[in-house]
Amino acid sequence: MVFIPLRPRWLSSLSPKQVERVQRQLNAFTNAHLHGVRPLIVDGKVGKLTRDRVVACKYWLGYEGKRSAQVKRHLMGQLAHPGWRVLFPRGWVAIGRKRRAAEVAKWRANHQAGVKIGTAIFDGVTVAAYFPPILTWCREHGWKGRVVSGYRTPAYSEHLCELMCGAPTCAGRCAGRTTNHAGLDPNAIPCGAVDVTDYVNFARVVAGCPIKPRIWNALPSDRVHFSPRGN
Repeated sequence: MVFIPLRPRWLSSLSPKQVERVQRQLNAFTNAHLHGVRPLIVDGKVGKLTRDRVVACKYWLGYEGKRSAQVKRHLMGQLAHPGWRVLFPRGWVAIGRKRRAAEVAKWRANHQAGVKIGTAIFDGVTVAAYFPPILTWCREHGWKGRVVSGYRTPAYSEHLCELMCGAPTCAGRCAGRTTNHAGLDPNAIPCGAVDVTDYVNFARVVAGCPIKPRIWNALPSDRVHFSPRGN
């Protein structure tokens, strides 16, 4: 278990190594129990994305009442074992299970909405149709990651912003209905976007991809995101 002091601590009071461990545990939880949640960058830095992810994961774990970005030692255990009742107050395990199921159902509905002309499936994720050849080339040339988010309906994108920051859109963090992820029209490139793991290596590999359109990242605070416009 990650060592975090038992008493509540704000993320900003933790060492960079401790923050990295928290970020890894948050990613492990969302990878195991949810779909389409982009991974946090594991850099030991406390930014709004990491704070927002702590708050969102507390919601998915079943926390009641006001949720903060404070970290307690038992939170790490809860993220690793969300079904262990001994780690939670009475009723929270069932609440968390229902919330995660509802979130997965929303993701599936979004996924089905994207299965239409102009889309394709890659790593089980609906993406704009021009992405798979690019992604396949990158995988054949050294990229080891996977796609975690592709096409999103405007409504689902807005829902993710509400979870992340409590608003339909959050400047510099979450575009909501205007996100590039909602772009589909193959005649309107640049459109569409993907979020990937192994993003550092992907950025290096995709820079040499000969398949058009060129996709890249121009968002230093959101390095998992790639699109023809870079944002």
